[in-house]
Amino acid sequence: MLKTIFFLFLEILPLLLFFTLGQYLPFLQAVAGYMFATIAVTGIIWHLQKRISYLALIFGGYIIITGSLSIWFSNPTILLLSDTLYYGVAALGMALLSLLKINVLKKLFGHTFAITDTGWRILNRRWMIVLALAGIGNELVRQLGTTDDWLYFQVIRTFLIIVFATYQFTLTRKHRLPHATAWGVAVTK
Repeated sequence: MLKTIFFLFLEILPLLLFFTLGQYLPFLQAVAGYMFATIAVTGIIWHLQKRISYLALIFGGYIIITGSLSIWFSNPTILLLSDTLYYGVAALGMALLSLLKINVLKKLFGHTFAITDTGWRILNRRWMIVLALAGIGNELVRQLGTTDDWLYFQVIRTFLIIVFATYQFTLTRKHRLPHATAWGVAVTK
């Protein structure tokens, strides 16, 4: 459990650093620190676990690309808008694949969780809604607020998503398969 908490902390550390730097430095300098921290944390996780999840690679790459473009063009809007696109495309992609009877979460996490197909459908639907709301919220803050407001929103949104993700264990517990742990986690041998 401590190991899980440690790695969760490592994964949100770049965002916390970004928020802190944003309080003391111009926005684009804070973006550079965010990118550096993302690369450093990815390297640390690789060193400690000898693997990196696909989602961490996608999100990290996305931060590096959009952060670099923001700095290159001296335009913070690129990074701010990229979160709207990231969450919007993820929600839309999950919705479209659901119409094709493809459950993205089951494909990504089927080796981690052993839950029923009903559980996977509910989980997929919940995450589609949360991702869509995160994208809409990002766009509202981007349009109506300042870069400082956006930084605060990033931290609050991340905290809320972590709380939401943790709450999903009630679903995995309810819809677990007989060979899973009490919380629906797949037992590995």
